[in-house]
Amino acid sequence: MSDQCLATISQVQALYNDACVTKYAEMMDADVGAHSEDLRLFLDGLLPGIIADGSCGTGHLLEVLAGPDSTSRELLGLDLSPSMVAFATSKVPGASMCHCDMRDAGFLAEGAAAGIVNCFAIHHVTYEDAKKTFAAGHQALKRPRETVFAEFDMNMSFRIYEKQ
Repeated sequence: MSDQCLATISQVQALYNDACVTKYAEMMDADVGAHSEDLRLFLDGLLPGIIADGSCGTGHLLEVLAGPDSTSRELLGLDLSPSMVAFATSKVPGASMCHCDMRDAGFLAEGAAAGIVNCFAIHHVTYEDAKKTFAAGHQALKRPRETVFAEFDMNMSFRIYEKQ
């Protein structure tokens, strides 16, 4: 894997601007709902606590993770794009939102999170930054720590590779 970013931070921020948000949200509306059950598997057996989305975009995964009773979990959405954070804030008003870079390890204290998802942005960073992002996320997880490796492919199929 190359250590080259697919785009610079400023390019990513420019790509996910106000003009893009509505189209991105429409795409997610059409696709994410089909995977609600897969995302619910992620919740099975998690300890009580924060669930963070390291690349929340328009908030679609947070909305699914909140479920019908959005008061049952504390949700935290992080995104590099201020436009995405603004949209996600209106979509999931019960979640806390943070305009920040997922590579900044300080967004959660050690052991503060019950679970962390990061589905749609890790491809924007270098291999080394991806390793740092996953390591920081792992440190933020409560014990016993549970790591889930999963991906959405280009057809939006969701696969869990490892849950231990």
